[in-house]
Amino acid sequence: MGETQYDNLFQIREAVVIMSQEGQTGTAFGRQVQRERTRRGWSQRELANQSSLAVARVNRIENDPTRTITFNDAASLSRAFGIPATWLFRGAEIRDRILSAARTTEQESAEQAVDQILHVLELLDQLDSLDGPKIPDQNAVQTPMAISDTAAEWGRKTAEYFREIAGVPSGPIEDLISLIEKFGQAYVVMDALPPDVDGLSIQDPKSGYAVVAVSTNLHWERQRFTLAHELGHLLAGEMVIEAVNNQKGNKKETAAHEFARNLLIPARDLFEMDPSTTNSWNAQDAAKVAWQYRVSPQVVGIQLERARLGGRSLTKELSQVGVEVWSQIGGWSTERDSLVAKAKARRIPSELAARAINAWQDRRIPTATIGRLLNLSTQQTEQLLSEAGLARESALAE
Repeated sequence: MGETQYDNLFQIREAVVIMSQEGQTGTAFGRQVQRERTRRGWSQRELANQSSLAVARVNRIENDPTRTITFNDAASLSRAFGIPATWLFRGAEIRDRILSAARTTEQESAEQAVDQILHVLELLDQLDSLDGPKIPDQNAVQTPMAISDTAAEWGRKTAEYFREIAGVPSGPIEDLISLIEKFGQAYVVMDALPPDVDGLSIQDPKSGYAVVAVSTNLHWERQRFTLAHELGHLLAGEMVIEAVNNQKGNKKETAAHEFARNLLIPARDLFEMDPSTTNSWNAQDAAKVAWQYRVSPQVVGIQLERARLGGRSLTKELSQVGVEVWSQIGGWSTERDSLVAKAKARRIPSELAARAINAWQDRRIPTATIGRLLNLSTQQTEQLLSEAGLARESALAE
């Protein structure tokens, strides 16, 4: 099932607007093409195949600033990427207004991660232009940090408030992603981010849409903690990328850490456990609770230390043994292994995917736009949709 004439009109209409402007050359256009290609992991040859342009032409578009951009360049490349041609010349407007925060030691890597995840907000912006803006979610939690708040105070009270709103005032949070998407008003993405970026959060202040992303390169417990940490940034309104080489004294990072720890394992839960345990915590006790609450033993150790139920020596002992060893000792390694394997898989928000597929079925977006979300070529996307039994409405009469 190939693209129809109606699909092509989506791209050509946008290209006409751009090509009516005289003197367009390839500098900004080439950077956008390279950014789109790199995000998908395509080589120049693969892009040439998808766009039906010659490899040499793709190379010149990306690297020769004097290259005049033709109508065919704009139409072919925008069709291959599944985005409006205007974005290749000017960039999507959303790029200039987003707010972002990231856990990283290198700011350049954080910017690369933003480029890698931004397509989710861009697709939401596209769909809103077709469907109209969303209705604000009344369940969303918003608790900006006041100047008078200490990081510890804000983290604890905001975590408690979030749990209350989400209906889990105590106990383990089994499905953290669902809570973030429902009450944090953020879409959750899991992807192979740049090596020194654990996670990031980005937000469009115009629409209110936000994305929390976590790297599939992390072990499972750290993924959960990073998701909670990035949610903390969103709730606090502290959306600035910084190269965090040393988190000591960094209030924004400390507050997000405090929120994450108290969200995943509230200190009051530790107090309410069996007194015979809380009066004599040892490493095995803490490791067992860590598995119950789906956090690392070290996080439990820190919470016990903050609650004055455990000391620094216990925290140190817990950090010296890997979670894999603790899971083997405790007898939950098989179940943990299945969760670890799942955490390595790329994830896109199911609600967004469903909305995009509906628009595709109605022929309001081309197949390549679905491919952009899935990181697949148009041909691969067509095959996947066909195997799923999904079909489009009949093409419009010419």
